[in-house]
Amino acid sequence: MDNYRKLKPLKRSLSGLEIEVKTLNSDGYIINGSDTIMKECKKINKKITIVKEFSSDMVELCSFPSVKVQNTLLNVLNNLHTVIDIAEKNDMIIYPLGLYPGSFKPDIRKSKYYQFKSSYIHNKKLAESVTTSAFHYHYTLPRGVFDHKKKFLKFQMAPKIKQTLLDSYNMAIAMDPAMITFFQSSPLLHGKYMLKDYRAILQRTGKHLPSDGIYTKHPTFGGLPIYKSTVFDLINTINRRHKKVKEIVKKNNIDPSVLKLKKVLDYSWHAVRINKLGTLEQRTMDMNHPKYVIAGAVLMKYVHRKIHQDFLRVIPSDIGIKEPFKQEGNVIHVPPHTYLRKKLQRLSICDGFENKEIRNYTKRFFMFGKRCTHPKFYDAIRPFENMINRNKSVSDVMLKRLKKWGYGRDGQVPNDVCAELALLSCKQLHKEIEKTKKSIVDLI
Repeated sequence: MDNYRKLKPLKRSLSGLEIEVKTLNSDGYIINGSDTIMKECKKINKKITIVKEFSSDMVELCSFPSVKVQNTLLNVLNNLHTVIDIAEKNDMIIYPLGLYPGSFKPDIRKSKYYQFKSSYIHNKKLAESVTTSAFHYHYTLPRGVFDHKKKFLKFQMAPKIKQTLLDSYNMAIAMDPAMITFFQSSPLLHGKYMLKDYRAILQRTGKHLPSDGIYTKHPTFGGLPIYKSTVFDLINTINRRHKKVKEIVKKNNIDPSVLKLKKVLDYSWHAVRINKLGTLEQRTMDMNHPKYVIAGAVLMKYVHRKIHQDFLRVIPSDIGIKEPFKQEGNVIHVPPHTYLRKKLQRLSICDGFENKEIRNYTKRFFMFGKRCTHPKFYDAIRPFENMINRNKSVSDVMLKRLKKWGYGRDGQVPNDVCAELALLSCKQLHKEIEKTKKSIVDLI
């Protein structure tokens, strides 16, 4: 392993972001306003990457990839600001969190692609799944591992590059419980307390979790992936999943040309995945306020950069249970996968900062990430440090506010109270975005 220190560092990679937000009316209730916003956005700025989502109350914004993470962050904040302005002009408000707390019936789009998605999703969970919003982070794969013409991993690559790909992939899996905890903002569904991060439950599956997710019928499409020790294993998993896609298409008489089946990497919705864009995509996180999106993007960028630049090895071990993210030489110790999947994943989703082990895991990941981060970005990641110090996520803050209003975790929160709760988050978004933009401009 020490030989990796002598290798020439890889060239710098690009970072990219995707954020999903929902549209509310002025009273704080969900409305189907995404088509209006997308149409107006294109009139103002044709370069904005704004796309449809599963339901017509949600829009997805993507930032352009850049070597300098501050450029990526500023781009997504400017685009979000444009969306907020358009929403205001059309008597709408943008909701920035992972799950709208009140009751509403989503308007699910009826395209052939979404009909395909409906064919493998747990039917009882379909309506719930489209109520959620997420934040996805992209970091480009090491140079030389991805064939951009075929949109797939190369079968032949240099050993050092192959190992870096695996270490980066495994680190993304290991950071999952910490990123769940930092970003959790989905404690309520239809006015009823569920878990600290109910969106994560919906997007996953497994008997070790407290309830079914949308991939219960076909677990090969979603959830937390398993660490990979060889690129062969990684490619084999992707190919087996694509074979399953073809079986579902045939069984449900779906036109295969609509699905563009040659894009093998399109059909994974895991917490961590290799994307057809040639990126490692972290899909763990609830959508959240801009300051947390910025903090998360910076932290993840510098962790992956450190692995790529210094050829760090990410090794599951018993040490990783008691001392997660401990560094010895060029080795980073992380928990064994069974411990991560069966215990830490569940505790982060259900309890978050209320659990002592999750508090320790999250703090140790943050301290490791901070050591990887350039000092000029310390202010950008400080919101996570503040969160650790007060041991409260956004879900915790929402629940505390409801308790102050007289609503505990048992029983039903009225819809008008949920709407008021949502509006408070919207107002916070308005206050934050300019302040956050200014802090990013200062870094450029």
